[in-house]
Amino acid sequence: MKFIYFLLFIFALYSCASSGKKALQQGDYVKASKQAIEKLRNSPSHSEAQGILQQAYPLALEYLLANIQHAKASKMRFSWEKVVNSYEQINDLYEDIRRSPAALSLVKPKFYVDQLVDAKQEAASERYNAGIQVFELKTRKTAQEAYLHFERAEQLFPDFKDSKKKMQESMEMATLKVLLSPVNSYQNNDLSFMNFQKELWDYCSNQRNMPKFVRFYNVQTQNQTFDQTLKIDLSMFEVGQPYLQANTDKLASLDSVKVGEVTLNGKKIDVKNKVYAEFNSFNKKITAKTRIALQIIDYKQNTVLMQENVDSEYIWQNEWASFNGDERALSPTQKSKTQKREEPNPSRQEMFNQTTNSARYKITDFIAKFYKNY
Repeated sequence: MKFIYFLLFIFALYSCASSGKKALQQGDYVKASKQAIEKLRNSPSHSEAQGILQQAYPLALEYLLANIQHAKASKMRFSWEKVVNSYEQINDLYEDIRRSPAALSLVKPKFYVDQLVDAKQEAASERYNAGIQVFELKTRKTAQEAYLHFERAEQLFPDFKDSKKKMQESMEMATLKVLLSPVNSYQNNDLSFMNFQKELWDYCSNQRNMPKFVRFYNVQTQNQTFDQTLKIDLSMFEVGQPYLQANTDKLASLDSVKVGEVTLNGKKIDVKNKVYAEFNSFNKKITAKTRIALQIIDYKQNTVLMQENVDSEYIWQNEWASFNGDERALSPTQKSKTQKREEPNPSRQEMFNQTTNSARYKITDFIAKFYKNY
């Protein structure tokens, strides 16, 4: 019985909240109106939601119109965006009510289309003028700020004046241009860096991996001045000698198994006993180590802004086994190993690809951290 009362309490609580009663009591008239409209859309005869909408909507309209007047009278920067926001909320309520016949029969919603257009134009003008003002300071940081203003102006009022052109101009000045130099190696001319170089370029050139105002270029780029160079040198690559570990174990089956037959009184009887085998396991390892030196250099001053060594290691491993004796003495895992054979040693290029693959993640993480605040 207590459980039933609890369910009824939860249902009542949910019903009040979803009809907008709680929001109305808290003075959030817009939210209360929206919840009441939604309730009436699903339950047109819901008396509580009807009453809440009739109370909340006029109060929401009065509240938003008052906000508009306050924002228009305000001397704060970008106050017209507050006007836009309030008109949009009024018009959103208008559309919500129109989509609910029950709500539409209770209140007459207001719609301010021309006023919203004018407000957006005023707000876009505020942003555009702010962008012009800071763009004239001609620094990268102020150009970044200018770009954001022009971008916001375009969002508020598409094709406002020449905001798109100003976005392009400010983006050009705001962007830190980084040259990704080819990988240098002074002692490993037998290696190909193509895959490593391509993976780094794919990461750096993908704008989703970089801040808005950082862009990478490669050496094929023409007619472009750079601000920084990301220099990558392979300062060390070593492949060790193969290390072979061999073990021999004498095995016996866990249970007695059939090893033959005898005839007794004319009947064949299985002869059971434990069986034995000699298990030979082999584990061959080859270790490769790489050190990649990173430098970020000021392109004009030729000064080192940051340098870091990235070390990585890769261990190639090959396991196989053989046996002498009865296979039934082996465990399933041991049997599986006997199906494998010794593999040829990997080439230097294969070992290099593996070590640089693990190093690449460290390098890209380092690049992301360095440029995140630009």
